[in-house]
Amino acid sequence: MEFGVVIRIVGVDADDGMITAAVDVASRGFRGVSQVYTTAVAFEELSSRLRLFPEGPTKSLEFQFGIPDSYGYFSLAFSVLDATGRCACRVQLESNYPPDLRP
Repeated sequence: MEFGVVIRIVGVDADDGMITAAVDVASRGFRGVSQVYTTAVAFEELSSRLRLFPEGPTKSLEFQFGIPDSYGYFSLAFSVLDATGRCACRVQLESNYPPDLRP
């Protein structure tokens, strides 16, 4: 992957429905991977909010999976750069678990 963000569901807990997602992020000279815990509701919320961006009343959108400084964390922050509608996306990714357990 040259440039982008890929979120892949790798597991669903049968008891509580928590989703384990593998995240792969790549940009110029950087690539990172992590796993985060989330819910189906969180995926639905991200999808709904992205469909409205940037036409909605706000010119920015932030979303996160996981909790900073925990097992794994992933954050997306979208913003409008100018009146033509060009957008930027800032990504934060943390992996705080042993390398042999990484995706």
